[in-house]
Amino acid sequence: MQRALIFLLITLRVEKLWKFLNRNSLVILVYHGFTERTSFDGIENHQGMHLNIETFRRQLEYLAANYHVITLADAVAHLRNGTSMPRHSVVITQDDGYESCYGLAYPIMKEFNLPGTIFVTTDPVSKLNYLWHDRVEYALNTTAERSVSLSVGDRNIHLPLAGTAEKLAAAGKLFSILKSMDQRLAQEIVEQLERETGSSLKTCSNVPAMYGLMDWDQVVEMDREGLVSIGVHTKTHAILSRCGQKHLKEEVCRSKQVIEEKLGHQSDLFCYPNGAAGDFNESSEAQIMQAGFSSALTTVPGHNNRQSDLMKLKRYSAPLDISEFAITLAGLRPLLSFIRHPAAKLLGN
Repeated sequence: MQRALIFLLITLRVEKLWKFLNRNSLVILVYHGFTERTSFDGIENHQGMHLNIETFRRQLEYLAANYHVITLADAVAHLRNGTSMPRHSVVITQDDGYESCYGLAYPIMKEFNLPGTIFVTTDPVSKLNYLWHDRVEYALNTTAERSVSLSVGDRNIHLPLAGTAEKLAAAGKLFSILKSMDQRLAQEIVEQLERETGSSLKTCSNVPAMYGLMDWDQVVEMDREGLVSIGVHTKTHAILSRCGQKHLKEEVCRSKQVIEEKLGHQSDLFCYPNGAAGDFNESSEAQIMQAGFSSALTTVPGHNNRQSDLMKLKRYSAPLDISEFAITLAGLRPLLSFIRHPAAKLLGN
């Protein structure tokens, strides 16, 4: 149904019309990691965060031919000042600081001369630990245990792990719990999971490439070459709306300090971890503004314009299919979402 609709929208040139109507809007794309692999073991990459690099190449080729890719700093300046940016402007962003952004994506960005911003989570890039969601995925995927039990506050969570389906369900359940709780406690739960499963990225002798993070030499190299700017993505990828005030300040300010010390200049671009509605609030927004950031990016889907809140800029995750990619850039993704769940939309659910 969805593929047929996409084909119809493109065939009837509705995509071209929507692109014209949104010509003065800004699209910000979000990527995470990249991979040369086309298949995965168990629940590896179960959230689709690591895009096949050839898909990324096709998307950049499409952008180069059909859109104006500009820097995030220029886009923010235009939005703040109310000045006109090039028609059909797009910004490329990549979250977290995966090594594949440097090793796989960066050469293609240089090939097409398309700028972007990488938002770095400082503790993982400093090799203090891996990203917590990768630690959870790896622990569940590689454990030989058929089940584990975790103490979460005053309750006991039992997770069957006998096969891929159960591990996938466990990952979904754990991610939901961890994102909704105090983030210092969430880190303790991740460590408890690693103990109970007997599986940890930090002690693994052969870490899968897609979990690898950049080092500071790579970050500084890209920054100095000028095509990629470096933004701030907190210390540990904590969900800011679930942090106490002291923890919130540490996540925002310490990460900014570390990045600026490494780069030797100011970094005033911020990106909320996870970034969905509910993952940031008035307290986190106030802390980000107080720290001196010019903008903050979410993962709430949508186009941006002069009326957009610079502390809540919207982004689209890049879809795999090139036709859906074109539809997304044109501004038709809300229609696709409506088609997927029409009854729920009509009922307001």
